[in-house]
Amino acid sequence: QAAFAELPEHLRVDQQKSMALIFGGTWRIVLGSLAGFLVGEFANSFVMAKMKVWSAGKHLWARTIASTVVGELFDSTISDDEYVTHLLHPDGGEGAVMRPFTERGKALGGKIGMQCTTLTRFREWSEACARRRAIVSTSLAAAFCALSITAAAAADYPTRAVHMIVPFAAGSNVDLTARQFAPRLSQVLGQPVVIENRAGAGGTIGATVAAKAAPDGYTILLGNAPTHGMAPSLYKNLAYDPIKDFVAVGRVDTAAFVLAVSSTLPVRSVAELIAYAKAHPGELNFASSGNGTTAHLAGVSFNNRTGLDIKHIPYNNNQVLVDIGSGAISMMFYPYQALVPVVQSNKVRILATTGVRRASYLPNVPTMAEAGVPNFFAAAWHGFYAPAGTPKPIVDTVYAALTKTMEDPKVVEALGAIGAEVDLAPPDEFAAFTKAEVDRYRQVMALAGVKVE
Repeated sequence: QAAFAELPEHLRVDQQKSMALIFGGTWRIVLGSLAGFLVGEFANSFVMAKMKVWSAGKHLWARTIASTVVGELFDSTISDDEYVTHLLHPDGGEGAVMRPFTERGKALGGKIGMQCTTLTRFREWSEACARRRAIVSTSLAAAFCALSITAAAAADYPTRAVHMIVPFAAGSNVDLTARQFAPRLSQVLGQPVVIENRAGAGGTIGATVAAKAAPDGYTILLGNAPTHGMAPSLYKNLAYDPIKDFVAVGRVDTAAFVLAVSSTLPVRSVAELIAYAKAHPGELNFASSGNGTTAHLAGVSFNNRTGLDIKHIPYNNNQVLVDIGSGAISMMFYPYQALVPVVQSNKVRILATTGVRRASYLPNVPTMAEAGVPNFFAAAWHGFYAPAGTPKPIVDTVYAALTKTMEDPKVVEALGAIGAEVDLAPPDEFAAFTKAEVDRYRQVMALAGVKVE
C-alpha cells in the first residue's frame, strides 16, 4: 500500500486492479524466485569457498558483495519503466506480460539466496526494493499480500453493479434470455445487474470484451453455442480462447430443436423417415436458417449418423415455414415455438426432439436417441462465463445466485415462452460441457465443409 501511494499520478490505477494483475503473475514470480534462489546459493557457496570463508557472521561483506552482483545481474534484464508499462498495459501477449514477473522473480531469488541468513540485511534489502518498485515490492510477501486482498474482495463481493455482457443485439433470443435473469439476479446479489449489448461477428465481439475485462466478478458474459462452441471453428483469428480465457460459471438453460417433416411425406417416425430417404435417394432436402447455423449442422450430423445424403437448402427468412408446409422442403431441425402455427394447421409433423431428455412441452415426443439415432444432440443453450483468473469464491457466489434465480417460477415461465428449459450445470460440469461443444462443432463443421473465416 505504501508503494502504491508513491506511484506517480499518471501511472496510478485502481489499487485492487493492480493487486489482481500482480496475482496473475504470482506463479511466475515463484518459479523465477526458485531459480534465482538456487543460483544465489550456488554463487554464495562458490565465493566463500574460493575465499576460504566459512563464517557468514564474520564475513558478512562477502555475502553482501555476492548478493549485489548476482541480484543486479538478474535485475538488469528489465528496467523499472518497462516493468510498470507491462503491468499497467498487458496488451503484448502472454510472453510480454509475464517476462517482467519471471525476471523480477529471478532477481528476488538471487538476492534471497545470498542474504536469507541475515535478517537485518534482508529487511534492509526488502525496504529498498519496496521503495524502488513503485507498485509493489516484488517479494513473495507482495504475492501473499495480493492473495489476501483478493480473498478479502471475494468475501465482500459484490459491492457495486455487475455488468452482464450480452454479445447479441437487443431483441435477440440471447438478449431476451438475459432480461429474464437480470432483475431477479439483481435481487439475489443485492446489487444492480446492468445489461450491455455488444453485438457483432456472431457474438465474438462481446465475448472478446468480456475476456479482456478485469477478473474481479464485476463483468460476466452470457455465452452460448456460437460464442463458445462454434467460434473456434468459424474464425481463424479469434481474439479469445473459449476455454483458456474464461472460467465457466454455470449453464442455465437449453432449448432443444425438433425434427420436423412436411405432412406431405408418408412418414410418422424417425425410422420411417430414414427408410423413406434410403428408398428415394436424392429426393429429400432439409432447410436451415443459414450455413454454419445449429440447424444446418444438425442436418449434417443426421446425414453422417444415418448414412444419408439429404440436400441442404439455406434460408434467411420465414419463407421456410411456408415451404415446409407446402412440401417444397422435406424436413428441418428447428425451434419448436417457431413451428407451432404450421404444426397446429397439420402442415408439419414433429418426429423427435434433439435434447438429451424429452422436452417438457412435448412429453410424448421421443428424443433422437430414443428414436434410433444414438448420441444425437443439437440445442441452443445459455451459460455464464467470467474472465479467466476470477477467484473461485466469486464464481461460486455468482453460481449460487443463478441457482436461486432459476428457482423463481416467473423466470421458469418466461424461459418456457421462448422455448427454453431450466438446465443448471455447476462450474466444473459446465466447463467440461463447453470443451465437449468445441470438439463436437469442430468435427461437424469439418463434415459440413464450413470454411474458416
